[in-house]
Order: sequence, then structure tokens, then C-alpha cells
Amino acid sequence: MCQDRGRTNGTNASRRRRARARKEDLLSRARVGTLGVFGVVSPGRSGAPSWQRAGVNRQKMRGDKAEREALAFLTALTPDLVVPCPQRILGLGRHLDTGDLDVYPDVAVQVKAFSNVVAGARLAAVGAAAQAVNRGVPLSVGVVLRPRVARSRTDRWIIATTTWPTLLDPGVAVTGNGGLAVAWVTDQAGRPSAERIVVNRRSGTVDVVYAHPDAWATAYRAHRAAAHLVGMSDVVAPQSVPE
Repeated sequence: MCQDRGRTNGTNASRRRRARARKEDLLSRARVGTLGVFGVVSPGRSGAPSWQRAGVNRQKMRGDKAEREALAFLTALTPDLVVPCPQRILGLGRHLDTGDLDVYPDVAVQVKAFSNVVAGARLAAVGAAAQAVNRGVPLSVGVVLRPRVARSRTDRWIIATTTWPTLLDPGVAVTGNGGLAVAWVTDQAGRPSAERIVVNRRSGTVDVVYAHPDAWATAYRAHRAAAHLVGMSDVVAPQSVPE
């Protein structure tokens, strides 16, 4: 019995030694970035671990999908105003960022698909303005996807821009609350879609116009017909949105 117990203890000790050896080997391989298990992975060519690259790839896939949908949406919204071959502007090899979509001859378009629509709208508007400068065009527009809104709804996308295509009505609504601006634009029980326009005005930042796509399309069509453009600074005594 004693001999059997000793044999068992020796076997257990051997197993523990082998387990420690395997653990040390795993830790050693993890330090040099060659282990593909337990969340420790090879850094790869980009210098980032594969799990991080996977997250970036998912974001890129989501962005690519949104751009394709936005391209189809804008083309259907204004089929008479788009360029002969509307397409995405791919980033590879570009020295300057001139927009996400080549849809209109005089508009830089940036697409955002954020879970936070308000943050996405302001980023899209400001980003599109910078892209318009790079592209040398007078107009810019951010096209922002509203998550979990049915494709059949006309307000699945909202417009955010710092350059409204025409002279804004002096009585246009103004609010400092981005969430309220989105609600104003998407309120189906409110004004007709072509009249849903509101200025989001925040201290220390540029004004951003939020609008239903129908409202922007109406203004842009008028711009193309009259070749008339004014800046946001020409808006006089705007009406405030009821808080």
C-alpha cells in the first residue's frame, strides 16, 4: 500500500512539473507575441493584436455597408441631380480626404453610422465641411444613419450640414440641444418632411443644420436651379425651438 501511495505521489509530482513547464512555455511565448490562445496573440504587420484588428475590421465593414446604403439612398432621393456615375470614394492612395461619396458635382458627402446619432451628426457635418475645402466645392453634407430604424422610413437617414444650399428662412428653429434637433427632424406627427429644418447652435462651435432628407433635397434642387449659396452667418433672428 505504501509503495502504491508513493507511486501515486510521484505521478502527481511529475504531472505538476509538466504543468509548470507548459505554463512557463506559454508565458515565454506570450512575451514575444507568438501565442494565439488565452487572448494573447501575434501583433501582426500592423503592430496591433489580432483581436484589436478584428474590431477595426468590424467597424470598417459597418462603415462600408453604411456608405453603400447611403449611396443608393441619395441616388434614389435626387436621381435628376446626381453625377453620371455615383460611387463611393475609396481611400487607398488619396493624398486628401475629399468625401465618402461622389454623388453630386458640388457637394462633399460624409457618411456616419454611429449609435450616438447626435455625436455622429456633428462630426459628419464638420468633417464634410473640411472635405469640401479639399475637394474645392462650395457645399458639404453629412448623411447620418439612425440605427434600428426601418429602411422603409424616410427618416432612417438625417442630414447635418454647415452649408445649407439656399438662404435659410429667418424664422428657422434653433436649439442648443442636439437630441432635440434630431427629434424635431424625425417627428412624423409634426411638420411635413420638406419643412423639417433646425439649427443646432452651441457656444464656441459652428452652427449645424439638421434636416430631413426631403428638406435638404428641396433646398439643393433650388440651389442647382438658381446657383445660389449663402453661409450660415446670414441667418437673422432665428426662432428658438420650444424646450
